[in-house]
Amino acid sequence: MHVRIGILGCGYVGQAAAVFWKNQSHFLTVTTRQIEKINFLQTFAHQVHQLTDDNILPFLANQDILLVSVAAASSRDYQNTYLETAQRIIELLPQTPSLKQIIYTGSTSVYGDFQGNWVDENTLLNPLNEQSYCLSQTEQFFLKAPSSVNVTIFRLGEIYGPGRWITDRVIRMHQHSFPGTGNQLTNVIHLTDIVRALDFALQNKLHGIFNLCNDFHIPRKLFYEQLLQSAHLPSIQWDANKPSLHGGNKKVSSLKLKKLGFSFLENGPAR
Repeated sequence: MHVRIGILGCGYVGQAAAVFWKNQSHFLTVTTRQIEKINFLQTFAHQVHQLTDDNILPFLANQDILLVSVAAASSRDYQNTYLETAQRIIELLPQTPSLKQIIYTGSTSVYGDFQGNWVDENTLLNPLNEQSYCLSQTEQFFLKAPSSVNVTIFRLGEIYGPGRWITDRVIRMHQHSFPGTGNQLTNVIHLTDIVRALDFALQNKLHGIFNLCNDFHIPRKLFYEQLLQSAHLPSIQWDANKPSLHGGNKKVSSLKLKKLGFSFLENGPAR
C-alpha cells in the first residue's frame, strides 16, 4: 500500500526516512523554511513545501502519515520548535481528515536520572531541565489527538550513523576534558534502526510511546576508552565539576517495541 507521507523537520533523521520511503514508492513531501534548501531536498522527495507560520495547514491536509522529526537550533528554541509545533498540529487535525498517523521522534532525556537503573515507558518522568520538560509536554500534546489518528512517539537515545559517528566526535575532542564523571551508561541508536522503526510503526499502525535504544549499555568512560584505544590515542580527562551532556544516568529498555516483533540490526558496540 502506497501512502502520502509528510515530513516536518527534514534533518539527519528526516532525510534518511525520506530516502527510504521514497524507495518504497510512497509519495514524499518534506518541509523547509529556507528557500536555499529546496533544490537539495528535491533530490529525495516528490514535493518540497516551503513552510511559514501561516501555511502548515495545506501541507498537513494532503498527508496520510506525518513524521515530526524537528530539531531545535538552540536551547532557547525548544518551546517554539517542539511544544508549539505540536499544539498547532493538534489544533488543525479537525481540518485534516486524511491524516491517519503522526509519528514523533522525541528523546529519552525526558526520563531524568535513575542512578543507572532500568527505565521503560511506564517509568514516571523526572525531567532534569526546561528543555527535557518541554519535550515531555510535547508528548502529552500529541497524545491529545483524536482516536481516529494513531500517534506513535519514539523516545530516541543518542543517535549515531554515517556522518555522526561517536568515534569521530570523541577523537576530535580527545585533547579536551569531557564534562561529567563518565559513569553514565550509554543509550544509543543507529540511524538505520531509527528508519526501520519508523517504517515498522507505519506498517503496523503503532499507537503509544516506545523507547528506541539498542542493547548497548556500558559506562561512557569505558566506551570512550575503548574507542580511543582502537584509534591508538591516549585517554581523555573527565571534569566532574561540569554537568554531563547526556542527561541523567539510566538504562533505557526497548523491550516493549521488541515484543511487537522489532529487532535491531545495530545492536553491538556503537562506533
